[in-house]
Amino acid sequence: MTANTQADLRVIKTKRAIKAAFYTLICQKPVNKITVAALAKTALINKGTFYLHYQDIFALYDELVEAVATASAREFQDYGLLVENPREFVQRFLFDVPEAPSPAVLALLKPENLKFATTYPNNFIDAIRTEIYATGQLSANRENDLRLEFMITGMISILIRPGLINQQDPHDQECVVDLLTPAVEQLTKPTQS
Repeated sequence: MTANTQADLRVIKTKRAIKAAFYTLICQKPVNKITVAALAKTALINKGTFYLHYQDIFALYDELVEAVATASAREFQDYGLLVENPREFVQRFLFDVPEAPSPAVLALLKPENLKFATTYPNNFIDAIRTEIYATGQLSANRENDLRLEFMITGMISILIRPGLINQQDPHDQECVVDLLTPAVEQLTKPTQS
């Protein structure tokens, strides 16, 4: 094993310990109440070691939210339906229940914590857009970026707006799918030059 490989392994193990400690602490208190001293103690590292890897607690928090956004976007497997069957895409994207997130991820994504995430919700929108482009059905360009931004932002806002719809009510689901499907079809049509 080379010296560089050993150093890389130490960095990986240290960052893993830092992240595990952060997840432990975020389940106990909001992100703005987590201190580097408490995190270092929980991770069994020195404060200086933390600062070798992260500027501050919020930089670590942003990295973890980014990782959750990417993983969440990859978890949804039906992006190919966007162009092939927009109605089914809308139904599955909005109403298929994914596997329940861990308590640590739920704590990470609490509204009182997300207000400290500098790239939220853009990191979720970007991760979903990346997965849509990966299907090869839409070309990655400025016009499609705008279309997808509009579509994804609108669909997500329907889900997170309290009281707007009852996600468990089949009538509400049908109404939303009926309303959004024509818009999604229009947004994914090739443009006329």
